[in-house]
Amino acid sequence: VVLSLEYRDRYGLGNVPQNFGVYRLNEALSADSNYRNNSSSAIQSLQLIEDGFSQITPNVLERPVVGGDTLLPQLRLRLRNSFGMELLNSSANGHMEDNTAFLSFFKGLHVVTEDANIAPGSGAVYSLDLIDPDSKLVIYYTQNDEQKMFDLVINNNSIRYNRVLYNFTGYPLDLLLQNPQLGNKEFYSQSGNVRAVIRFPGVMNLSDKTVIHRATLYLPYNYFSGDDRYPSTSIAAFNRRAEGDAIWGLTLQDGNLLPTIHPIIPQFRRYTVDVTSFIQGLIKQQPNFSIPEILITGSRTNDNVERIIFNGIESQNKFQPKLIITFTEF
Repeated sequence: VVLSLEYRDRYGLGNVPQNFGVYRLNEALSADSNYRNNSSSAIQSLQLIEDGFSQITPNVLERPVVGGDTLLPQLRLRLRNSFGMELLNSSANGHMEDNTAFLSFFKGLHVVTEDANIAPGSGAVYSLDLIDPDSKLVIYYTQNDEQKMFDLVINNNSIRYNRVLYNFTGYPLDLLLQNPQLGNKEFYSQSGNVRAVIRFPGVMNLSDKTVIHRATLYLPYNYFSGDDRYPSTSIAAFNRRAEGDAIWGLTLQDGNLLPTIHPIIPQFRRYTVDVTSFIQGLIKQQPNFSIPEILITGSRTNDNVERIIFNGIESQNKFQPKLIITFTEF
């Protein structure tokens, strides 16, 4: 029995041994539920990976050959034969009649990484493409001396979510959260977990008769070429209406405030955010614009853990963040 999960990409160095676990879900997932990266589902205690096969060195470049076919790189987890036999025999009890019957019997799998004492900085986070036809559970068996295989495919009807655990203890982000002044040197955005915050209260000193022609926020980032922990290819910029209020966008469209997406500019090692409408709204004291700050996160917050290290205003690097405003004051 093989659970094959095609790789989508990798974030980090990787290519080190990693222990995996596969467990059977003990509760059904619902399409009507909201699952977040800190959600959890009840699982059974039995480890389904065959003894001796739990440690694997993931390789996003290796293309396995299966049945004479060369496939795209994938994580292949060998599961217990007894689990495959249970699935095959379930048809005798009517569990294979339709999807509803099958999902009542088999609610799904929980795939998890387990402690392999990976040295800091040497591991990786792997994204998996579960919609690809090669991502599936395959049972290889023999019946009447004939070798056969049975596929349990994953498709768009499958319910799935990522559970991600973060531990910042002893790292720069942990120190920054305890002492925000450290953000003057550098500050961070971690997709799906941590937002960067840029404040510029000085713009509130502009007269409400000021007309903003152009306002551009330049956000340089710190990155060494060739590092496997690359910055996000684009960022999403938001603001808030009031302290403690929900997050809103920077642009008004059809009566709704929407976030804006800004691509990376690698030749200048920075992101550029047009905040013209936002600054104008602040000084005009428009209802939806009241706090002079921008929240930044990587645009791939749902399927990646890309992080960005921004230079602070006291950074020793070549460039620091800046806000340039062209305006007329009446």
